Amino acid sequence: EYPAAIDAYRRLLELVQNSADQNPMHILSCHARLAEIYYKSDRAEDCEREAELVFEKSVQNPLNAEGQKSVEKATKYLKFVREP
Repeated sequence: EYPAAIDAYRRLLELVQNSADQNPMHILSCHARLAEIYYKSDRAEDCEREAELVFEKSVQNPLNAEGQKSVEKATKYLKFVREP
């Protein structure tokens, strides 16, 4: 289940990033979802990497409600993997 979801979000992320009219909030959303999936599949390092990408990319554009949700989700999962 999780490997299929990871593949799907990776493909979606590639499409969004290569779109002529790419929406930065969709990119954030994909990274946040990947962080969540990696967390749920016990892949802490991958979760951390995706969450950090959300933070990195969130400072590049003003956030709308969708972008803010992505940052909140990334914060939640990063906190989970970093706490003992």
